[in-house]
Amino acid sequence: RSYAKAFRERRCVVPLSGFYEWRKDAQGVKHPMAIYRADGAPMSVAGVWSTWQGDGAADPVPSFSIVTTRANTFMESIHDRMPVVLDDRDLELWLDPEVQEPERVLPLVRPCPPVWLAAHEVSRAVNSVKNNRPGLLAAI
Repeated sequence: RSYAKAFRERRCVVPLSGFYEWRKDAQGVKHPMAIYRADGAPMSVAGVWSTWQGDGAADPVPSFSIVTTRANTFMESIHDRMPVVLDDRDLELWLDPEVQEPERVLPLVRPCPPVWLAAHEVSRAVNSVKNNRPGLLAAI
């Protein structure tokens, strides 16, 4: 409910080269995974945007949220949810500000085909915002 107005009126696309998610093994130990498009293309992830007035801020602060859905068969072994990765054919509809009927865009909120995705385990260093270097994407 908190995103209903944004879902109707302020949809956006968040371009991603990939994202991290934590996979729990049989012993309950979590392992960070890099998830990305198998073909190397950027992901067009469904989002909603808003602005809000921060404490003492003179200007509104823009923000966005990524829309998620249930996991596809690829993601199931990693996590139970995933971002909505849009098909290029659906971008125009998702971004059309004239389309404000949720029932027209709700069918786009679905898992992408499993073959679109690939993943590999990465260093636990991804768990800290202090770490920001290309080597974090290296497979371990």
